[in-house]
Amino acid sequence: MEIYNPQNIQLVFPIYIQPYINGIRYEVFIKSEKVIFQSNKRSVNIDINNEYKKDIYNFLLKLGEESKLEVVISSNFNKVFICDLVSGNIPFQKRYSFLKSFFDKSLYKYLTINKKNIVSNHYELIKYHDKFFKLGFEGLIIILRYNKLKYQCSIEEYGIIYDINEKEIIIQDKYNIKFSCVNNNLGNIKKEMSIGTKCYFRYLNRGSYGYPESPIGFII
Repeated sequence: MEIYNPQNIQLVFPIYIQPYINGIRYEVFIKSEKVIFQSNKRSVNIDINNEYKKDIYNFLLKLGEESKLEVVISSNFNKVFICDLVSGNIPFQKRYSFLKSFFDKSLYKYLTINKKNIVSNHYELIKYHDKFFKLGFEGLIIILRYNKLKYQCSIEEYGIIYDINEKEIIIQDKYNIKFSCVNNNLGNIKKEMSIGTKCYFRYLNRGSYGYPESPIGFII
């Protein structure tokens, strides 16, 4: 997916956006009564929770067996995010409304539809980017008529894990500053195995006394 650079790409507002979810983006559809996952137009075998597949399969059946979805499987949120309906030249708003009209969240344990928002100017775009980032997303996706752009303007650095629990990790950075950040993909790693592990983290800015703003941590 192309990266949005304001210096090279002129956006025409208003535009639709969605949170950019950390995970692999697939096109999925039913073939011979099985869910097929495609990445870069090639079918791939992936090892995922069978309950994920069951939810995807049942929703595709509801839409119609010829339907194809764009999804992101996110271990961070333990969800399959439906991002779009893959369907020719139909405008995004109609595609999204079609998905919402068929989706009943009470029927699916792991399936959810990625939210959308409309922004009217570049200032709003930046505000949503920072809002999504603070919620644990990677940034945002800009949805244009014929393609999509990734907008991610966080800073990435390396550090070591100083302490860890189920909800957060304490990282010590290269300046020996210790700070708490979101446990974004550490899973159920045992505490005694994690202390001292090299990791990287992303943040928006350095705030008071050099502390990172809205940091999110990842194990290498």
